Amino acid sequence: MHEKENIKWYLRPAAVIPLLFLVLGPFGLPLLYKSPAFTRKWKMILTSLMIIYTVYLVIATVEILRDIYRSYAI
Repeated sequence: MHEKENIKWYLRPAAVIPLLFLVLGPFGLPLLYKSPAFTRKWKMILTSLMIIYTVYLVIATVEILRDIYRSYAI
């Protein structure tokens, strides 16, 4: 058997990337680091992208909440 066949479904790239960016966010990083399917380089790249993505989502959420607050504060 090949090594790829022995990887659990939640550690495969097709599962890790959607879980990381669409479902779990930064809580999916342990799955990324446990997965043998990613090289160290890809783990660093995906971690950096996750940090940027998370910061963007936090800033966007704060802006939306400010706009909602301003619309009700009048």
